[in-house]
Amino acid sequence: MQFLAEGVNLGVPIQAIAELLDVCQRTLRRWRIHISGK
Repeated sequence: MQFLAEGVNLGVPIQAIAELLDVCQRTLRRWRIHISGK
């Protein structure tokens, strides 16, 4: 939540933050599949 607050203060568009979070979620999901695949 601290990151989101700072993002708003910096004038970063909410959509940009949402896209960043979405990319992070996809990456984590990919890592989980890769780790469990071992």
